[in-house]
Amino acid sequence: MDGNQRITFVIALLFLLDNGYRLTASDSDTYQAMMGVADGTTSEEEFAAWIRTNIQPA
Repeated sequence: MDGNQRITFVIALLFLLDNGYRLTASDSDTYQAMMGVADGTTSEEEFAAWIRTNIQPA
């Protein structure tokens, strides 16, 4: 299960980079966001909003 979380995060980062964006959230905030997705306490819509809030053009 931990592997799936890491793979998902890496793919999301690569997608952002490939599209000219970078993640600006701290490691701690990113960890909390990913754990929320993993344990089901963060919805897909909430995670998408978190990503939009925490990216900027590369």
